[in-house]
Amino acid sequence: RHFMSGGSADTAVEPPPSQNHKQPLPQHNGSVPASMKSATANESVTLSLSDYLTEVAGEHGLVFRPKKAQHLGKQVYQFGGVSICLDRNAVYVATNKGQGTDWQLASLENLLALAKASKATERKGAN
Repeated sequence: RHFMSGGSADTAVEPPPSQNHKQPLPQHNGSVPASMKSATANESVTLSLSDYLTEVAGEHGLVFRPKKAQHLGKQVYQFGGVSICLDRNAVYVATNKGQGTDWQLASLENLLALAKASKATERKGAN
């Protein structure tokens, strides 16, 4: 008997519904129901920055792979002909200035331009 929810000692408490009456699962016939099609079309997909750059590199015919190097404890990647480092949602590009390597923040457009320019320079050097 429940006194806390405003019930009285005279009120009978109903037992919880039986757990033995389970609904059968719908059978999958290979087609997606229309209600699920609209639900999947409206769902957003979240990609990591690394996964996104993999997609972009593939679309532009560029190599994107991890290198055997780190910068400030972060993995360094090859993106086309340039070295990059990812930090949260930012991309840093390695530029060789003088004797050292300078890491500069780059937009996606800038990164693609540098990667394609480096790739073109590599092809000219190979000929």
